[in-house]
Formats: sequence, C-alpha cells, structure tokens
Amino acid sequence: MNGDCSIYYECFGSPDHPTLLLVNGLGSQCINYDEAWCELFAAEGFQVIRFDNRDVGLTTHYGDAPVDDSGAAYTLRDMADDAVAVLDAVGVERAHVMGLSMGGMIVQQLAIHHRDRLLTMTSVMSRTGEREYGQSTPEAYALLTAPPVTDPPAPSADCLIGSWVITQDEMNAFYDTLEATVGAPLDITVSGQTLLDLTADTYEYTANFDLVVSALGTSGEGQSSGTVSGTYTADDGVIVTTLGSSNLSVIVTVGGQTLDESAFANGLLGSVPINDAPYDCSGPTPVIMFETADPGVRHPVTLTPA
Repeated sequence: MNGDCSIYYECFGSPDHPTLLLVNGLGSQCINYDEAWCELFAAEGFQVIRFDNRDVGLTTHYGDAPVDDSGAAYTLRDMADDAVAVLDAVGVERAHVMGLSMGGMIVQQLAIHHRDRLLTMTSVMSRTGEREYGQSTPEAYALLTAPPVTDPPAPSADCLIGSWVITQDEMNAFYDTLEATVGAPLDITVSGQTLLDLTADTYEYTANFDLVVSALGTSGEGQSSGTVSGTYTADDGVIVTTLGSSNLSVIVTVGGQTLDESAFANGLLGSVPINDAPYDCSGPTPVIMFETADPGVRHPVTLTPA
C-alpha cells in the first residue's frame, strides 16, 4: 500500500538474491514483462519484482479522483513512491530498478527522491522531460503521428480496357511455362500473335499464329485462328470470365496427315487462360497472370497496345 493505493505485484526467484524491480510504461500491466523473461533474470541470480502501476491492471484505479490545476490526479513522484512501497512490502532495502518508456521516467524519480533505496537505475526508451533533450526528429515524429497504414486499394479494371497484342515472344514464354506443367514431353513454338480486346465488361481473344508442336517424338505444324469471347468482371484485382462463344480453329499436319484439333483447343481455351487471373497495372501496360495446366502455376503475360 501507498496511502490509498493498493499495488499488485509478483516476485520471481529467491528473496535472498539481489532484487531487480521492473517498472512499466503508460497503460501497461506488469505482464508486459513476460514471465519467461523474468525467470531468465531469476536464473542469473536476481529476485525479480514486477508490478502494476496505479490506474492499470489490478492496482487501484483513480477514474473519479480529484485533479489539480494541470488536470492530473497524481504525479510521477507519486508513482515512484508506489515503487518504494512495493520494495517495503517485500522487505527489500535497496534494489536495481529498470523502467521502460514512462517507467523510465518513474525510475528517474526514484533516483532523485529515493536514491538511498537504489543499487542501480536503468531508464530505457525514455527521456527526462526537458524540451531541449530527447526530442524526436521531424521525420520520426511524422511517422509516429501519421494515420495508420491501410491496405492499398485493388487496382482499377479501367487499366485493362483497350485493344491489346500478346506478342510472339510473350506467347512462347507462356508456352514454355505451360509445357513444364503438362507432365509429359511437349514442345510448342509459336510464330505470330494473339489479340485480346477488352471493354469494361467483355473480352474477345483472337488467335492468329502458326505453331510447331512436338510430343512423344512426333512433330507437326499447324495454324490457329478464330475467337473466344464472353463477359468478365475484374473485382479485387482478379479477372473472372464467363464464356459467350468459342470458335477457335486449330489445324495440325503430322507426317502428312492433317488433324483438326479445334475441339481440343476450344475446350482448352473455353474460359481463356485469363480466367481467375490476377492482374497488375503498376507498369506501362497491364500484366495478366495466365493460367497453365497446373492450377498453382501462373505465368505473367505483358500486354502490348495493338
């Protein structure tokens, strides 16, 4: 007790050892000094005491107490006297004291008004209160007082609107990634390009390229043309498509035999590789993460203005 203030405290270690008194900062309970951390000091040969400052945790609160002209119900010196009352209650004549933040100011008051009760004093992350000392730099103060950081807004879908080209280089890079996810020997080389037209809510994917396909030791050449179109949304930075029509034509010649792979291509691209695709508009042109044969693998495709 210190007058009408009943102070909650806890002790760790042997009372026969030198005492380390830990003083908290503003609004912080004694459990801010973690029990395992206190036990580490006890293992080094200290009796460790942690306590709740007044108006915090299990120590007396002063919500309705009268205040002085400055609006304060008590002072830092009163709080230093609380610390001395804890030492008295435990029967400790002199102690090492350490305080964090406002606790650093309290232990400074102990050093000024109760120096005979201290072995050492350590003030951490604190200051004396003198205006010419311990002030933050303007840069640090600006960071501390700035509004809290919020998640950046999802990119606007407006950046997607336009007529775009998926170049030959971009297509071949995409197919390289696609081949690695198929799980079978496959090589596709493209000559030509693909068009991707996007309005605010519709898409049209137009193929116009030649290709060479090698699989399981067999090679063939072919052409791809036609379109896949439909509607899309682009909420939270992800494109979601709804198929309207798909009329791709893919004709491949293998060993002198002509094969119509249009049905396979229309099934493969029925939702277009842009479905469920994240996109990024931070660069000069949009980048869309095309899907591959592996749902966990996507390939970034940079669009070029048509």
